[in-house]
Amino acid sequence: MQLTGPNGTSFPVANIDSTVFTHLICAFADLDPQTNQLTVCSSNIARYSSFTETVQRKNPTVKTLLSLGGSAANPSTLALMASQTNSRKSFIHSSISLARSYNFHGLDLDWEFPSSSTEMINLGTLLTEWQAAIIAESQTSGKQPLILTAAVYYSSTYRSLRYSNS
Repeated sequence: MQLTGPNGTSFPVANIDSTVFTHLICAFADLDPQTNQLTVCSSNIARYSSFTETVQRKNPTVKTLLSLGGSAANPSTLALMASQTNSRKSFIHSSISLARSYNFHGLDLDWEFPSSSTEMINLGTLLTEWQAAIIAESQTSGKQPLILTAAVYYSSTYRSLRYSNS
């Protein structure tokens, strides 16, 4: 199993020195714009399914996260999903299921970038609901709660906004 860099070079996951990390992020899962489900393209299935096991051979305590979004993701797809209650629920449920099925310890959101105050408020709503669903799933499954991280955007235009609408 190998990682492919932006210039097309390959790097075997087994060559990652996971002993120097506490967390490793595997990027990127995709958001299906029709279903609002988090998906894995067929070319990444093998990489995702063995990522955690492979890096934990050298460091059994390293935590792995599955990231979604990134610079190649369509920001309007994320914005539309975050703006609608049913879309958020579908996304949240599928992301938790996908992370569990591939043995990741958490999820990372890389939304580049919410572009309005409304999108920032919707991001706050998404994160609040996502965290609540992670806690509920943990209580139901008896498993450790998934870690939730996000690469967030800062702009002085939005500095007075909170990431929560409560």
